[in-house]
Amino acid sequence: MTARDFYLFDYFPWLDTGSTPVASTKRERRHREMMEEYERKDLEKLRELLSKRGEVYTVTSVSKSGMTRWIKLFIVADDCKLWDITYLVAKILDKKLDKSGRGIKIVGIGFSAPQEVIFRLGQELFGEDCLKYKEIG
Repeated sequence: MTARDFYLFDYFPWLDTGSTPVASTKRERRHREMMEEYERKDLEKLRELLSKRGEVYTVTSVSKSGMTRWIKLFIVADDCKLWDITYLVAKILDKKLDKSGRGIKIVGIGFSAPQEVIFRLGQELFGEDCLKYKEIG
């Protein structure tokens, strides 16, 4: 037996080409379709919530160096409950969430990070900058 017998590219050819495997089984295709449907529903739900309320509350925490910010986004529901929409916004804007739960990670200086996130969210949902926001804390 040689090292060639354990060459991964023989068993997983997509690793060699850099492409990802295509969902080949019926179960994988169904799972992918379900996830796309959930994302579409999330987008519609967030669009509906923000069109009614129109104001987003943001909480920002900053690293010691000031180079990184974590932003959490909230809206107030009809029953006066606070809804955390951070996960939905991160999914829509294709941003990373912090593993410790501090919010959407934004790196950089010289700009208002909450304003950037709200602007991009308005562009993504409504095609214009129409969302209002208030910074808390």
